[in-house]
Amino acid sequence: MLVLFPLTFRRVQLLSGLLALVGLAIVAASLATTPVAAQRPVSDLGWMTGGGNIVQGHRVTHGFILQCDADEQPNSLQVNWNRNRFHLESLDTATCTDDSAIEPFPPAAEFDTYRGTGTGSYNGDPGATAQWTFTDAGEPGRDDWTQIIITDANGNVVLSISGNLNGGNHQAHGQANPPLLPPPTQPAPIHEPPSPTHEPLAKVRAPEPTPTAQPVTGLPSAGIGELDPGAKALTPWLVLGATLVTSGATLSLGAQLTRQRRTRRHQVDDNYLLPAGRQLRIRMSPVADFHAFVDALHAVTEISGVAQAKAVHLGNAEALFEVTLDTPIAHDALAQAVSETLQRATYIQLAETGSVEDRVTAA
Repeated sequence: MLVLFPLTFRRVQLLSGLLALVGLAIVAASLATTPVAAQRPVSDLGWMTGGGNIVQGHRVTHGFILQCDADEQPNSLQVNWNRNRFHLESLDTATCTDDSAIEPFPPAAEFDTYRGTGTGSYNGDPGATAQWTFTDAGEPGRDDWTQIIITDANGNVVLSISGNLNGGNHQAHGQANPPLLPPPTQPAPIHEPPSPTHEPLAKVRAPEPTPTAQPVTGLPSAGIGELDPGAKALTPWLVLGATLVTSGATLSLGAQLTRQRRTRRHQVDDNYLLPAGRQLRIRMSPVADFHAFVDALHAVTEISGVAQAKAVHLGNAEALFEVTLDTPIAHDALAQAVSETLQRATYIQLAETGSVEDRVTAA
């Protein structure tokens, strides 16, 4: 078998290092292109955030940040399906209500249902409209419900879907509407003491104003605020990069263990005694010409412990001899003698004929 590029230990180490470097570069590039998380909105009235997907014949993903007051900002809604895309540009109406049939746990807000309409672009073309209903039925989000209807600029319904989330979560925040103050109760006249049969007047206490939260920036996000179809390609690239890094590390570790195992094996095998009559083969290269081949054959014959030597093969600047021992000799001693005798060779291989493994000594 002709081996053009033998995998030496050095080449294996270089290959494993290259794989690890390429993997790290892919991981770094993928993380650098991850979409920046949107800031958490702040509103005096309330808002809803979230996103996820519904599968009904095809997969529909959505992500949003929507205020209960259409005049408040920010507002965004992104819907993707079958390579189609709707992007909200203007929130027209918004209604946040509390549905008594929905009991989210834990209750993070005083409402659980968001209904809204708006205009935007459909596949980049303006004039599309959308109407939607989102509910927050608590954690972890599998009971949250979505209904989305999108119409293009020509009045054609291009998407109509509803159902529970297959994956994702909706989260309501704050109040739907501030509570109104109850009307004041008229006190009884001073000259007319209250009847003992009447219940004492209940004290009316105005509700405390809802504190306005300060804007919070820099919070991490799952990227559901602005879904991008191209972001789905990040995960395969991250997996590819991690796989290359792992493969490079595994290959390097395997080469190290193999080298250590071979070193320990040769430290034991090089000291065993070769009996008289044992036949071995010596492979050497390079061999310049026929005269150098003959000189090497005579030199091998003169090695102590070698009874006879014969030529087996000559070609491609490589020679193969077969020798027979006449006295017992240690393997490492014979290998050393062969190396000293064939000093002009850059590669020498000493192996027992018929053995499964070659025992190699470097010149």
